[in-house]
Amino acid sequence: MSLSRPIKAALETAKSSDHTGAGASFAVLGSSLANAASAMVITSTFDTSVWLSTDDTNEQLLIPSGASLVIDVGGNKQQISSLAFAIGTQFYLKQGPDGAPSSGDIALTPIFAER
Repeated sequence: MSLSRPIKAALETAKSSDHTGAGASFAVLGSSLANAASAMVITSTFDTSVWLSTDDTNEQLLIPSGASLVIDVGGNKQQISSLAFAIGTQFYLKQGPDGAPSSGDIALTPIFAER
């Protein structure tokens, strides 16, 4: 039985914004992904919920006020490939259904496999 070489997990620079970045329209949240991200940590200290999107049009992921989330898409492995957010994916931020936040910030930290 042979052991495979472990793959190192690495953190990409966080994509972040203070409360002024979450308005009525989608705004860019940091730079696009430089690496394919198999997981991400999202922490919000906003006083209201906010929407995240990857297409600048659709409200895709509602982040509740004061939430900390870990999203692990890489765990959905099928045979030799795995699910990941692609290199170049851009995240966008918009106020949630309860209005624009008046305090706090948000940080999205991608996790990727360093080879």
